[in-house]
Amino acid sequence: MQRNARGAQLAVLAVAVLFLALGAVQGDRLGHMRDVERFYRWVVTAATFSTFGETLEGEKAAGTEPLDDELFAEIEALAEQALPADIAIEDADRNDLGEARPKLMRAVRQGRDHEVYALLAGAQAKPLLDKFDGHLRENKLISVGTQFTANEMYNESAQGVGLTSLFFGFRKLAANFLWLNVDTAWHSGQMHRMVPIMRTTVTLDPNFIDAYLLGSWHLAYNLTAKLPETPEALKEYSEKYKRRLGVKEVWYYVAADFLKDGIRKNPREYKLYFDLGYAIYETKLNDHANAVRYLKEARRYKHDQWVPRMLYYSMWHNGQYDEALEGWKDYAVQFPNSTQARRFIPINMAYLAEAKSDQALECAEAARIASAAFTTQATEREGQGDAAGAADLRAKAAEADRVVAEMDALSASELQSAKAIYSGMGDDSIAQYRLQRRVALDLAREGRAAEAVAYLDVARNQYLDSFDEISDLIIDIKLEAKLPLAVTEKYALERRREAAAFARPDAPKPKRFVECAYSLPEKSIDALAGSGDAN
Repeated sequence: MQRNARGAQLAVLAVAVLFLALGAVQGDRLGHMRDVERFYRWVVTAATFSTFGETLEGEKAAGTEPLDDELFAEIEALAEQALPADIAIEDADRNDLGEARPKLMRAVRQGRDHEVYALLAGAQAKPLLDKFDGHLRENKLISVGTQFTANEMYNESAQGVGLTSLFFGFRKLAANFLWLNVDTAWHSGQMHRMVPIMRTTVTLDPNFIDAYLLGSWHLAYNLTAKLPETPEALKEYSEKYKRRLGVKEVWYYVAADFLKDGIRKNPREYKLYFDLGYAIYETKLNDHANAVRYLKEARRYKHDQWVPRMLYYSMWHNGQYDEALEGWKDYAVQFPNSTQARRFIPINMAYLAEAKSDQALECAEAARIASAAFTTQATEREGQGDAAGAADLRAKAAEADRVVAEMDALSASELQSAKAIYSGMGDDSIAQYRLQRRVALDLAREGRAAEAVAYLDVARNQYLDSFDEISDLIIDIKLEAKLPLAVTEKYALERRREAAAFARPDAPKPKRFVECAYSLPEKSIDALAGSGDAN
């Protein structure tokens, strides 16, 4: 009996040891899967941000040497060798110079997630995974976001969260309770408490999407509601954001950073891209180019019906009328009863026609300047006795005159098309404003500037959504005709000159729909701001 009992005990002990061993193996496996998942999320987000032209390291804090860019470069090099050769190079996979982006960026943008994950989870990427984990422990990666890690459970002072709040899988519950304090702080007027609580909340629960969405709204909208706009001359250059910013504008970028932190932890959540693109870049920063970039990314994932609408809206504001038009046409096929599509298809058609008309006028002016220059040079050559050289230059002048006639005809044709479209839209406010704008421009070109200004003064009070645009046009017409400016217009002109003086050299240029045969003259700061006496 004793032998049987001892044998049973040994058997139980052996089974227990086996289970412990299996548990340890399974624990290691789960730990490895967790590490790979975190590594994969960072790589996907880094590839996405790099495609957008976003830096991974941003502003470096004193005494730190982040290694984000170096590590990502190594991963890109591995991916270039290891990813399949059939990853296509689509139009969206080229940079501003027309060069193909690396395989990793293309694979992420095209949604080839399984191949990217398989590479990062495989033996080839193991040294880079280990390096990633090491850099995380040493705080040498600043683009990962405020990820919660196990060792923080033992730090009682970690962002004000005690040990008891974190044990036994209650992190999400603790995050929910903590989030209630954000609402309490807001309603009690203690806005200074909101930011640290918000950051602690998403540290506890990195997948708390609503915390990112509502938190960024508080930062960009509620905190800034009573702050005045900062005059350009009083803004200071931010090394982190590469922009001149005032107190109010900084909060917009803080909100953008908060959403980007959420994207780093949740790179496949369309709502984060949408709010970053539309609520921050489009609505608050008027940065239409970045709005388009992030809204395009939002559309790549499963999304709601309004996402493409806001994308096409930002494209329209960014001067991408042709792309917005094609987008709305596709949208109308998917949603035949869409009133937005029925409205914005003709609007973008007309805006595109207007843009072509205006750009053709610019090309005609460039050709006139070239023709005059060729004619002057030809006269000089004739005076020097160079008959052959003079003939060649007069032939060039004749070609320039032909281009002038061609561009003038194109401009008139496109403008007529635009007016016809607007006229066919009935009492639509945008169409009516654009028609009245064209009437005023025609009056100004006929030398009836005072009449044009009076016409626009009525229009800007009738179409309040375009008030600022019309006011700027009034200033331009007055400057061109040397009419006296009102006091408010003088201040507006000064702000315009300040903004032009601090304009970024990398600011995106308007999209061209008509290519000029002759070079357009460079516009000086005075030309951009409006040269003329502010009498």
